[in-house]
Amino acid sequence: MSAAAETAIVNPDGRHASNEALGQGQPARSASQKDYKGFVAGVGSGIAKLSVGHPFDTIKVRLQTTQKTQFKGPLDCLFQTIRNEGVGGLYKGATPPLLGWMLMDSVMLGSLTFYRRILHENVFSNPAMLALSHSRLSFGGVGSQRQESSKLPTIGHAIAGVMAGATVSFIAAPVEHIKARLQIQYAAEKSKRLYRGPIDCVRKIVS
Repeated sequence: MSAAAETAIVNPDGRHASNEALGQGQPARSASQKDYKGFVAGVGSGIAKLSVGHPFDTIKVRLQTTQKTQFKGPLDCLFQTIRNEGVGGLYKGATPPLLGWMLMDSVMLGSLTFYRRILHENVFSNPAMLALSHSRLSFGGVGSQRQESSKLPTIGHAIAGVMAGATVSFIAAPVEHIKARLQIQYAAEKSKRLYRGPIDCVRKIVS
């Protein structure tokens, strides 16, 4: 009988132990990969949201900031914008959200994933917290408690969402402010507009 076979007989779980030893570094890599995927997904989300949603947002902002006599309704605002400024008029102020929403959504999804992991590993994995949050499973058996403790509870998701929202607000407020100022410029020619672009808008706001 070979030495490998004898080892397998003496310690049949040796293969599993070695696999676990090799996989000790996987949780850290897996967590970092999830954070990375969250940021990448946020970039794609920002681009898609801008392409579809910005014309609607332009109509909304114009209706909110003009006299009632200027537009009869959303459709009239849409037709007047296209007739006087072209289709590009619907995408006025698109540059700040194009860059800002990609950054905002990537920060939002990335930080949400990060906060969920931090809360799960450092707060809700605490034995006292587990006993408090999973007391309803006291009659469910050890297996049910163990399976449930591997998941972040609803309150944990809520806290992570609040923290992610607070984080992204520092980017969202300036981006939305600049976007709205650019959207309410009705002149088709750039020379007749108050702001030549987002950089000029920022310069005039700061000065």
